[in-house]
Amino acid sequence: MVSWVFKRRGNDSAAVAPWEDELDNAESRFVGGISRSKSRGAKNTPLHMKTIVEPAEGLGAEPAEGLGVEPAEGLETDGDPLNAAADAADNKMSQMESMYRRSNSLFDSGLKFDNSKSSYQLDPNSSFKRGWDIAQAVILVYIALVVPFRVGYKQPAEGMVYGLDILIDLYFYVDIAFNFITGCPLDTDEDVIVYNSWMIAKTYAKSWLPIDVVACLPIDVVLRVMEGRFMCSMNRDGCPPKLEGAEGSGAGQLLRLFKLLRLFRLIKLLRLFKILRLLEKYQDDLFAYMHFLSVGKLIIILLYMGHIFGCCFHYFSAEDWRTVEENAQIRNGRLDPWLKVYFEDAEPTEGDVWDRYIASMYWAFTTMTTVGYGDISATTRCERVIACFGMIVGGFVFSGIIGTMSDVMANTDLSKKAHAHKIESVSAFIRDANLPKECLKEALAFFRKQDVKGYNQQGLLLEMPYHLRRKILYHNYAHIIHKVPLFDVDGDGSLDDHVFVTELCTRLKPVSYGSTQLIYQQGEIGRHMFILGNGIVELLDKSLHHILTTLESGAYFGEGCILGDVRRNENLRAQTFTELCRLDAGDIDDLLETYPHLHRALHDAYHKRKVLLRRYEVARAGDSELTLTDFVGNMNKGPTSEDVTSENLPVSWDGRHASEGG
Repeated sequence: MVSWVFKRRGNDSAAVAPWEDELDNAESRFVGGISRSKSRGAKNTPLHMKTIVEPAEGLGAEPAEGLGVEPAEGLETDGDPLNAAADAADNKMSQMESMYRRSNSLFDSGLKFDNSKSSYQLDPNSSFKRGWDIAQAVILVYIALVVPFRVGYKQPAEGMVYGLDILIDLYFYVDIAFNFITGCPLDTDEDVIVYNSWMIAKTYAKSWLPIDVVACLPIDVVLRVMEGRFMCSMNRDGCPPKLEGAEGSGAGQLLRLFKLLRLFRLIKLLRLFKILRLLEKYQDDLFAYMHFLSVGKLIIILLYMGHIFGCCFHYFSAEDWRTVEENAQIRNGRLDPWLKVYFEDAEPTEGDVWDRYIASMYWAFTTMTTVGYGDISATTRCERVIACFGMIVGGFVFSGIIGTMSDVMANTDLSKKAHAHKIESVSAFIRDANLPKECLKEALAFFRKQDVKGYNQQGLLLEMPYHLRRKILYHNYAHIIHKVPLFDVDGDGSLDDHVFVTELCTRLKPVSYGSTQLIYQQGEIGRHMFILGNGIVELLDKSLHHILTTLESGAYFGEGCILGDVRRNENLRAQTFTELCRLDAGDIDDLLETYPHLHRALHDAYHKRKVLLRRYEVARAGDSELTLTDFVGNMNKGPTSEDVTSENLPVSWDGRHASEGG
């Protein structure tokens, strides 16, 4: 028995009634097979299969003429062919369901990958999450500046400020919880947001969770409890002086331990890694400011390194970190630490804390930049350790910043760099050719006006998918596409029209001409077609002294070289600084072969312009004052001969027809 695959044709109709009945029955059986498959659990399964039918009884093994059916390869059935078709569909659905489950499920720890978004989950691109991230950026800046300052200059947070710190800690606890319910990008495709709870937790645990947990450890609260200062820190006036550092307790070793534990407050600085996360997340939104951010980031890093080293230098310069021998030398006058010289080793007060900060920053920057004036120097053991560390790390950071800044400034504008290289090449050519002064100036003037790119624009466009390339080209050449008759495509244009415009724009190359510069002359061999982007171009007579007409943005000319007429038939000169789009003859041949109707339209427009120009010169021989505009106007008012009408001649010399208005 022979089975057939039925293919519907647009205008074909079955001439044999039994075939229609059999096909209707086959369709109902086929749908029934799908329904049975769905009832067994196949949901939203893609379906790509052929409907299997057989010829009705009495029609033989050959299908009816014109029905568009052909044998199905590899399929033999017994019994009822329609039941066989339904069973085949049922089996196919089961196979596809199995494949679908394997490709869209995550069989790990017995969990299935369900990517449906729950009502309590957050969209990482929502306005709420964006506002949350902005608040986080502000808080991180606050932490980056305040935490080192408080540790280095013994300025504990008290009263309302301490309440603010508690709220900030609560904010980051909530942020950890939010990270467990916020969708995350898929590893293989960042455009796909995953909402599976297990996947979110797994991704977060492998990335930022350890840092977030360590940064949220309540070190400051524990220290305040150990020092007996937790409750009084809530007071508006802060803790009593007798509790500051517990000097009267007699526990010297415990005091030193508390001093060391205070450094653990710097663990909060681990939260600064969140800035990297935010910059990575919003790098596309900040693209317009990336140039300023590249330079600003280096300056901020340098300033912040100075802030950190200055705070650390002051912290380890305190009397608590000096050895017994150093204290003895200070009492004997043999050693003069900078804190003793400038601030008499007193505890920082509200009056001099900023003087101490400025002095520490002064030392930090002179050390990092390897200047080292020496008026503030490291004299104790701890100070020298910090100074060595600052010189090593700061030296690397500073030199790296200088080198990176040089690269950033050098690569700020690749086009300017490429343009300068182009001028150098032209200058070398002029010197080697020993050109006269007049040619030298004209050549340099021409190339200085060219728009030179520091990258291969056409190569980048061809690497992009079509829909993206089309958007970019329609944006870049919008001022041309909507004016050139050749690109007469609106938003409702066909796909072929948009493809043609996209491919044509991909081949365009920008070129510029200064005022009074000839674009091409009559009789020369043409290799390019031009489309006028900005500026005004003059059409000149044979003597190059009289302006026949002017062309404005949207006009195109020089298409004869594309159509086989390589000799130029007119003279064109830039009246003002003019920006053109050049189209090489060899770049458009394949497009004209693919779109023959556009080839005919271009050929007809060129032929009409050529005939128009020839007849105008004949008419101008009898009337030297006749302008091309007046001549075209007379042509459009009515035919001047049997073969010349307003329908077959353009209303202007740029290719637009009378129906377009001129």
